[in-house]
Amino acid sequence: MNKIGVINYGLSNLTSISNALEFHQIPYKIINHYDGNFDNDYLGFILPGVGSFGSAMQIIKQSSLQEYLNLNINILNKPILGICLGMQLLFDKSEESEGEEGLGFIPGKIVRFSEDCLKIPHVGWNNVTHDNQGLFDGVKNKNDFYFDHSYYSENHSCSIAKSTYGIEFTSSIQYKNIFGVQFHPERSQIEGLKIFLNFAKICGVNFA
Repeated sequence: MNKIGVINYGLSNLTSISNALEFHQIPYKIINHYDGNFDNDYLGFILPGVGSFGSAMQIIKQSSLQEYLNLNINILNKPILGICLGMQLLFDKSEESEGEEGLGFIPGKIVRFSEDCLKIPHVGWNNVTHDNQGLFDGVKNKNDFYFDHSYYSENHSCSIAKSTYGIEFTSSIQYKNIFGVQFHPERSQIEGLKIFLNFAKICGVNFA
């Protein structure tokens, strides 16, 4: 048990994620579904994603990945890192898909940016302010990371990093063993790749 499980529900760029993990020689395996035969082979999990909140949750439920993640995250307390849509799925619900429940690992709702003075979606490079600890250990403060999203977290109580796009919003969260980044670290050059290394260390990956 010395690897990270990457959750594949068909709405993410697994090639970029794989390349980022391989850059730091982080052992990993792609997880496509849960067949009911539970294994304990993983130290932690990455939940990437692009696209629609509702569509993603429907696929996750149909492939029994929600049950699998509940076992690992809520019961075994293993770390998970949600990326972009993956971070949003960690919450209770989203304005993007009213009536569709999220994974519910973090209390709160995902809301849409106002169109009054902003171009939506928020696409491109934007700086991230953080405290250089944990997930951001050794990462340059106020460094630019790549964003592509129309929705953001309303929950500021678990915020560990912030950015500004018309308003200040949470660009990274930590809630107990649950982590998330609204940006795409796999597309954010060398500082983004450090996020994966830090998460692997949090999980307890042995690099010896």
